[in-house]
Amino acid sequence: MRVCAFEPSPGNFYTLTKNVELNELSHKISALCLAFDVKTRLDEFYQHNSEIGSALHQFASSTDWQENPLTTAVRQAMLGFSIDDFIPIFQVPVPAYLKIAVDGIEDRIVQGAALTLADPRLQSLLIELDTGKQNAYRPTVDLIESCGLELALKAHEPDQRQGEFKYVINHIFCRRSALP
Repeated sequence: MRVCAFEPSPGNFYTLTKNVELNELSHKISALCLAFDVKTRLDEFYQHNSEIGSALHQFASSTDWQENPLTTAVRQAMLGFSIDDFIPIFQVPVPAYLKIAVDGIEDRIVQGAALTLADPRLQSLLIELDTGKQNAYRPTVDLIESCGLELALKAHEPDQRQGEFKYVINHIFCRRSALP
């Protein structure tokens, strides 16, 4: 099995590729510095800082994960793809397992992956969703479920049960045909 890993933040991409190198996994892991979104386009990647390991950046949006104006230290051009465009353009196999770990644009990425999510070769999806954003949460879950995936597990990170991330919860969806 080959793993494709995507990281738009240049500093975090360096860390990802260095980790692949140090663990001698380049024969199993392909890392690419790009973003996913609802559609394929050239846009900007907004970073509130450029420190390695930092998070809460945004592609094609100058608002943060809570839809507040994003304090941006760095803006750079970035290629963004819908997952449904990326797979056929680059002739990448449909994944068996998909993990989406972004900060606030999960709904847009899921919309751009509807064909992939409906493909029976995809067995499960792990995605972190903000259950407090009802305008995005419920439609995103409905779209995922309409693609034949069923919620199998919903769990909090232990250290995030309170505070600003208390509504951000990991969701695992599995293909209905794969469930017992």
